[in-house]
Amino acid sequence: MTVEASGPIGLSSGRAAPRLPADMVFLPVDPGSRPVLAPLFRASGHRLCEYSYPIQVCWHDFNDSRWAIRDGWLFLRYVEDGCERFICPIGRGDWSAAIDACFRHLEARGQVPMVRFVPDAVAMALDPARYLRLHDFDNDDYVYGVQDLAQLAGRRYAKKRNHIAQFLRGGAWSFDPVLPGDRPAIDAFLEAWCLDRECSGQPALDYEMRALAVCLDHLDELDIRAWLLRGAQGEILGLTAGAPLTDDTWAVHFEKGLSTRPGVYQILAREFARRVPEGVLWLDREQDMGWENLRRAKESLFPDHRERAWTVVPADRAPPVADAVTGA
Repeated sequence: MTVEASGPIGLSSGRAAPRLPADMVFLPVDPGSRPVLAPLFRASGHRLCEYSYPIQVCWHDFNDSRWAIRDGWLFLRYVEDGCERFICPIGRGDWSAAIDACFRHLEARGQVPMVRFVPDAVAMALDPARYLRLHDFDNDDYVYGVQDLAQLAGRRYAKKRNHIAQFLRGGAWSFDPVLPGDRPAIDAFLEAWCLDRECSGQPALDYEMRALAVCLDHLDELDIRAWLLRGAQGEILGLTAGAPLTDDTWAVHFEKGLSTRPGVYQILAREFARRVPEGVLWLDREQDMGWENLRRAKESLFPDHRERAWTVVPADRAPPVADAVTGA
């Protein structure tokens, strides 16, 4: 089966099967790669947060994400638990051929042939006789209607409105864009947040703080929008940051709030939704990574749907091998 990719991706639509030699040079995903990568990610149509160029830059120190363009396709290779992987290639033409190129490259480097975070539309079109598709439930993205979160209307959001009412009774507040001079106060806020959440000894939270620092260092370069929620004395109570994912979808990449004032997270979610540009219909609030508390929090905002994520390996790979790698 030939799976055709379509859309204004901006790469060659040549039909030559892509080849990725084992020694091919891949470049780091960094702010300097924006002119090439940002428009390709944005136009890919892949509706998972992994296809946000800004988030790939912010998390580069964690996953060593690197890119190369070959035969009309953008390939992004990264490291997961010490093993090399690819996310779904970006381009036009035969997705099967592009995924096969990833498999061959990884095998030539002594790695398990595996493509992760494959969007639903691509995974469902692949020939099941050739590809084993594993649903990565923990990495499905939660997608919400912008107006649902901006209004929080109806009975299902009654608890959220009660939390907001409780927050409003706590005194004056403001919600403003992050400015360059805000960084020292933000650093102090994040230190307080980490103390509150006992970040010490939790590698995942440590990496997230480092990724957020990269975000704050490069807001303009990465086209990230960030806002601060402040109290009556100007103290920072919360921070949220996100960026465009596709033409009609924004991703909420970071959201942090102090527990000292109830309702902070409900205000952050509502105010972010009220400030995205006109024409944006959806908010991608990323995945829960299998964390039960995070899953409950995301479900409590009543997502419109979950954007499914898939892991794809060759069909002749035994399922236990794939399961062991993906944690399925």
